[in-house]
Amino acid sequence: VERLSVLRVVIVAGADEPVGHTLLEELRQELPGLDLQLLNATAPEAPDALAAADLIVGPFSAAVGGDEAAWMIASSPAPKLLFPSPAEGWYWIGTGKWRTRDAIRLTVRAVKQFAAGEGIKTK
Repeated sequence: VERLSVLRVVIVAGADEPVGHTLLEELRQELPGLDLQLLNATAPEAPDALAAADLIVGPFSAAVGGDEAAWMIASSPAPKLLFPSPAEGWYWIGTGKWRTRDAIRLTVRAVKQFAAGEGIKTK
């Protein structure tokens, strides 16, 4: 509980991406003491929030967009948890088609592992 209260987790999602809101709610339910922030990477507070994060969570597409938001995510010293997201011309080898519900469930599990100080292991 003590570790959760000092861990700052930033969830990167666009304003029109429901997956960010769903992930936020799932994490609040599973880890109620966690300091969570849902952030649109183009928001004015994004540079400061990403620089101060202990963990950044978001869709793969947010980190490889080639825009300023992707650069800020990559530049943050925080570890990043990226889940597969559809992107034109990008294919996920060995995973098949991802369902949003599965991606959220696995992401919550990975955040729990990180918060517990464990190595992140995915199936």
